[in-house]
Amino acid sequence: MNIIITVQELLEFILQHIVKHPDSIDIQKEESEEGNVVTFTAKIHPEDIALVIGKGGKTVKSIRNLLNVIALQEKKRILLNVKEAEEKD
Repeated sequence: MNIIITVQELLEFILQHIVKHPDSIDIQKEESEEGNVVTFTAKIHPEDIALVIGKGGKTVKSIRNLLNVIALQEKKRILLNVKEAEEKD
């Protein structure tokens, strides 16, 4: 099983269970040329940003740590960026 797909599925699962607007989550993946660093950018509904980041960034830091524990099995590093999704008209 591709470890990056597993990490992405886990990220989606975690975020969907934290936020109030799970249908608005958009996760994009980008791998480095060397293939050892994978960057996930999660676009989150504006009302949910605080829930994902948490007090003092503790929630997002915990998510990053969990994803990296899994990715280390394949000698990969995960970067997670959380951004506010643009509101649709």
